[in-house]
Amino acid sequence: MRPSHYAFAILGLLPCALQAQTEVEPNDNITQANFWPENTPVSGTSCYTLGGTLDQDWYMLVPSEEGKITVTATASNNTTGFYGVAMQFYQPDGTTLMWNTGVTSNPTPVTSEISTYCFPNDTIYLNVYVGLDHCEYYTMSYIMTPPAFADDAEDNDDLSSAIPLTQNTWTEGRLYFAFDDGDDYYSVVLPQSGRYVQTVEATYQSDGGMNGGINAQLLDINGNLAANLGAQLGADTILTTVNEVVCAGPGTYYVHMAWSGNGCGIAYRLKWELQPTIFGNDPEPNNTASVAIPLLPDVPQEGFLGDPDWYKLFKPYSGDLQLTVRGAFMATSTGNMVVQVFNNAQQLIYNGSATPGQNNVPSTTLITVPASIPDSFYVQVFNNSLDCASYELSYASEYVGIEEQTGMHAMTIVPNPSPDRFIFQSQVQGLSRIQITDVEGRLLMDQKLNGDSYFTWDASDLHAGTYIARILTLNGTTSSSRLVRIP
Repeated sequence: MRPSHYAFAILGLLPCALQAQTEVEPNDNITQANFWPENTPVSGTSCYTLGGTLDQDWYMLVPSEEGKITVTATASNNTTGFYGVAMQFYQPDGTTLMWNTGVTSNPTPVTSEISTYCFPNDTIYLNVYVGLDHCEYYTMSYIMTPPAFADDAEDNDDLSSAIPLTQNTWTEGRLYFAFDDGDDYYSVVLPQSGRYVQTVEATYQSDGGMNGGINAQLLDINGNLAANLGAQLGADTILTTVNEVVCAGPGTYYVHMAWSGNGCGIAYRLKWELQPTIFGNDPEPNNTASVAIPLLPDVPQEGFLGDPDWYKLFKPYSGDLQLTVRGAFMATSTGNMVVQVFNNAQQLIYNGSATPGQNNVPSTTLITVPASIPDSFYVQVFNNSLDCASYELSYASEYVGIEEQTGMHAMTIVPNPSPDRFIFQSQVQGLSRIQITDVEGRLLMDQKLNGDSYFTWDASDLHAGTYIARILTLNGTTSSSRLVRIP
């Protein structure tokens, strides 16, 4: 992390008596620096003799935290005028950490306070010296004020060292504290498709000279930009930014945290959340007929439309192929899903569409494809818009018509298939009794009636599948019909 700006301010002047000197000589260069603990006063003398020598003092600091360093110093001089003690901070290699600052002095003691931002919690050195022909007597101590959020686990400066983020869990970090590292990288694994929501809370310790924000970029598995999700910064206050990617596919992503302005000393925390599509991902790859996924009868297959999806099925009965498609867009869209059916020779025999619901709420489309004999078919599903869509695809194991009956009694059942309610209506005699069983003969409902001409059955609490209805009329005739409960 490399600072581009530092700030300091003299906050006040108060009279104070000097303490006995604590500096240990010689401490005239960086290799002789006295160790200076945090919150511990030190005192010394620095003199400059015109045409002679400069007696400068060096101190070594090891702050317990990153953040703002505040030095309180009391100084006086051996002249009759207004002078001061100069101070300059250095890195361990002797490189200047901040520009020259200092505290004022008079013949009587003067107390001053300076604050400097973006300091690391690494070893730093302070050089205390005077100019002109006089001596300065000083006593000083310092404290560190840490940022609002803790530091991230280093080293996470590139993709290879990215720190994994857990969903709905805050992770804290810092950017650009003096000569520490710069950008931060994190990894995110989305188990399925959906809406990616990223929340960043960020602040900096104000020095009056910063501007800009945080570039919280979402990168794909190859490090390419997937979405630029910026975040605001508050000066000594925390600002919250929530961004989202409406349609994010499954896989590994990276979050790149970087400073986008001029300044230093940023603290942040971030978390992410996946609001999944209502239907899960289809097995990949299945984007061509050659890798089509087998579709089993009465077994719904979920999928997400990032690229075209192909399926292969076998219709074992004579009669039309009946497909049920339930689909939903992640947000609001005016598009639809294209459904194409091909025969076993991969010739197109049906080209239609299914209309998904909005805002992740599914809607159902029933598709009938003319096909008189048992045969194999291919089904391709793709999205004709750029919106995020998921779906569920199924087909019945047996042909089901709107009217199907045995016996002398004619009966109508509408709607059939149905996602919830079936209405039974006798075309000749009143109804005496209705029984519903599953395909294995287990009795699910047995209802006695009083000669009514119609009856409504609510099947919303049952699983999707095929059921058998048996009806007895008042004159003793019976009939049966197959019912299909769709999701």
